[in-house]
Amino acid sequence: MADRAYRKKFLFIDDAYVVRMENLTRTTNQAVKREEPVFRMDAPWDTPGDELNGINVLYDEEDRLFKMHYGVCNRIEDWGGMVRKFAYATSADGIHWERPILDLTENDGTTRNNYFLSSDLADFFPSILIDPSEPALRRYKMVFVCSDIWGGGKVNDWSKHHSSLNIAFSEDGLVWDRPRNVNPILRGISDGVFMFFYDVHRRKYQLFTRRVPNLPRDISLYESFDLVNWEDCGRIFVAGDALDPPTLFNIHQATVLQYESYKLALLNTMHGHHLTERLGVFLEPPDDYPYKDQVGMIDVQLGFSTDGRRWQRAQDRAPIIPTGPKGAWDAGLIFPQHNTPIVTDGDTYIYYSAFRYGHTAWEQEKVFKDKERDQRESAVVMLAVMPEDHWVSLDAGVEGGTLLAGPFRQLPHELRINADAAQGSIEVEFVDGYERPLPGLSRSDCVAITANGKDQLVRWRRDPHPDEAEGDHRGGVILRLHLRNAKLYSVTFALPDPDGSVRRYWENLEWNANLFHRTDQWDRDNNLPASGLPPVERYMPNF
Repeated sequence: MADRAYRKKFLFIDDAYVVRMENLTRTTNQAVKREEPVFRMDAPWDTPGDELNGINVLYDEEDRLFKMHYGVCNRIEDWGGMVRKFAYATSADGIHWERPILDLTENDGTTRNNYFLSSDLADFFPSILIDPSEPALRRYKMVFVCSDIWGGGKVNDWSKHHSSLNIAFSEDGLVWDRPRNVNPILRGISDGVFMFFYDVHRRKYQLFTRRVPNLPRDISLYESFDLVNWEDCGRIFVAGDALDPPTLFNIHQATVLQYESYKLALLNTMHGHHLTERLGVFLEPPDDYPYKDQVGMIDVQLGFSTDGRRWQRAQDRAPIIPTGPKGAWDAGLIFPQHNTPIVTDGDTYIYYSAFRYGHTAWEQEKVFKDKERDQRESAVVMLAVMPEDHWVSLDAGVEGGTLLAGPFRQLPHELRINADAAQGSIEVEFVDGYERPLPGLSRSDCVAITANGKDQLVRWRRDPHPDEAEGDHRGGVILRLHLRNAKLYSVTFALPDPDGSVRRYWENLEWNANLFHRTDQWDRDNNLPASGLPPVERYMPNF
């Protein structure tokens, strides 16, 4: 193969490249949990009243360090009230963490601690990102909420949950500036649970947040080019449809990442009493209530988008990160990090706050009492790793199934698949638009894949490279996979790319697919999409 090659990966989270499926099931898979917590509240200055609450975990390429900004709360007399402070830790490997003495903030009469916010900023509830396109002074960006509700003060019913979002900048992630001339940037956002994301393809900042009223909870999208002027794009995730159980009518939070050509959302799906959340929060269900184990539980499910504006939820509604068994650290609540998870060597590291209790006052009180009111023992940071491309698979049983994928404009030089066929097999062939096998690339020529792993090379008996097949294939070719007792995660085309033209084609195509073409007609609203175009997925040129 040429010295330079381009590898284009195809996942099957949706039907963008699916021509037809037979006897296959699309399955949402679980991330692999690390058994033990990676971070606990055990610093010398942590007190029995301190509970871990909310995390951001970044990987700083310049410093080659994992950096965690985490919240510490001290609960006050009633349900939901708390006083917050925020702290900082670093790690070389993402597993073992150190708490540097920062000498920035006084706590209990000393600055010998790792708190990084001064006392007047203690109401922060941040989502943080590193923006390498900005000057060093604004490399770190934070969106935060300053609200009386989290400061422990009493607020009137009319103003409860009407929080304002604000922006802050930092050069090192520790000392923050809040420009007074632009803050707050958004008003009326509900109770401070949100996620800050930068869409590199559309060059837009996005906020995934809740709005007032906050019950039932759902997720809305706001977008901005400049962090000051924001467009309300409406609700994008609303629970309680025909696929949801009766206990699920709240989506508590969304954490977003770019993964290949998809934007993925890790959704906090929150279960409660089927009539109203408050019943489940304050009144313990009787033992014979059929959904008692689900009341107050928050796990993590999958959402996805190809353009960042139109979002869907996985049809099977299976959790990516399920809650643990009774007594486990994450038996009750799972809150993913408030910023983009980290992809390293293809695997996705998802850090999450894990709580022993559910989103109920009665279960929280049981845990606090059991732990002798030592709140340090109620929550930790845990890590779940999603193996490369394992988000969604196409699964076949012992009876076998078939996938037709494409069409593709040209054949690859090499074809590799990420799959688990250790208990079965996958056979691959290329066919033309009329589903006739190409010479030398038929199913009968294929050496079956019978292993579990990524980057498995597909071979044919005479060992041809697919792009050397005879015939004119300008009308497009189709990939046909025959699966038996196997899971298919992704397919990768590898092509010679000596001058970089193939890479440029695909990167420009992804950029173009995310453009919203405007009407450009002066006699109508110029920011509306032009009418008469088919959905993006259907008019995108295929590979």
